[in-house]
Amino acid sequence: MAIRSIVKFAGLSLAGLGALMASNAMAADVGNNNHVKIGGLIQTDFASFGGDASKDGKYADAFNSGGDFRRIELAIKGAIDNDWSYQIQYDIDDTSWDDTWLGYGGFQPLWVAVGRLAIPQGLENWNSSSSLQFLERASVSEAFAPINSGIGIYGEGTTGVVSYAAAFIYPDHDAQEDADNGAFASSDPWAAGARLTVAPTNQDGNVLHFGGSYYYQDIDANQEYNALESMPGVDIRNGYALVESVGASTTAAYGQADHYQVWGAELAGIAGPFSAQAEYEKYYLNGRRSFASLDFDGWYAQVAYVLTGESRTYNQASGTFGNVSPNGDMGAFEVALRYNTIDLSDYDSSWAENDERGKQHDWTVGGNWYVNDNVKFQLNYIRAKADYSTTLADRTVDVLAARAQVRF
Repeated sequence: MAIRSIVKFAGLSLAGLGALMASNAMAADVGNNNHVKIGGLIQTDFASFGGDASKDGKYADAFNSGGDFRRIELAIKGAIDNDWSYQIQYDIDDTSWDDTWLGYGGFQPLWVAVGRLAIPQGLENWNSSSSLQFLERASVSEAFAPINSGIGIYGEGTTGVVSYAAAFIYPDHDAQEDADNGAFASSDPWAAGARLTVAPTNQDGNVLHFGGSYYYQDIDANQEYNALESMPGVDIRNGYALVESVGASTTAAYGQADHYQVWGAELAGIAGPFSAQAEYEKYYLNGRRSFASLDFDGWYAQVAYVLTGESRTYNQASGTFGNVSPNGDMGAFEVALRYNTIDLSDYDSSWAENDERGKQHDWTVGGNWYVNDNVKFQLNYIRAKADYSTTLADRTVDVLAARAQVRF
């Protein structure tokens, strides 16, 4: 496995050198305000687990050290005349279509799109996965995230210091499939969400950002509710979650929940080479029939400092933060620290017990090397502690993880 990982990193480094020399080679101007661009993202990760990663329990061998591709994505983006735009995106690693849409900008200041779209929810979830300061989003952002994408309509706009976005979708059948019998739900569950952000200060190297979001997911009566899961700071090589919520009852294969909703609040800022952000999210699960309603929550806070003096970038239109753009030939170097906690312990006997039901607390220390605008290397040390509300002994997992990324 170690040799395979080295080969992956070497291949990615060569790809990064290619991007270094030809970062704009994929763009083509076909005239009359029309253009086409081909882009992509490759992330190769390696993780080594220690501490209680192999501790006796329900999943004694849940965390195994090794490497793998985290993301391999290709996208074609373009514009037609002045108002129309489009994107076709495919995830090669997951063999699935991602955001693929047709957009129209003639309703200024509103921009709308139809197609396969995502729900705007939370700062970390709405940030591009290529622009994260750590290998993975905070546990609360991962666990409470909307289903990846679905067919629907999306709109966004900016008025003064305020930006807003909303979407209504029918999530993919693959994501909504009934896990017990393989049958699809009798009707399409739907999802909707909205996010509002305010940036009263927005200058290069000086940003203050506030935001809030709401997400609603309908659940069909013939659909099973899957337990919420929290991983220990990395996504690859995890056999099972470190912490879980209650799961489906043994007395009913499906139809336990009517819907769930997530509220979120966010705060972030940039002051020269220093940046900080924090989020709190509350998850409400509404039970159906005799199943009790439950609620879960979590929050995180993180700070970062660019040692070489550059600032993180900010996009007011989307209310998101981007990577550091290095000034020097050696690139830019950044250090970061994050505390993250999530509580999945709420319980009622109408639901099936999970041995891993409880709370998780993580500390993550990270370092980022922005070689240029296309290539980034990341190193994270994570200490994740699980406080179980069941008879399972508490567990602490140490993770040393690295990522090589090329974006073109």
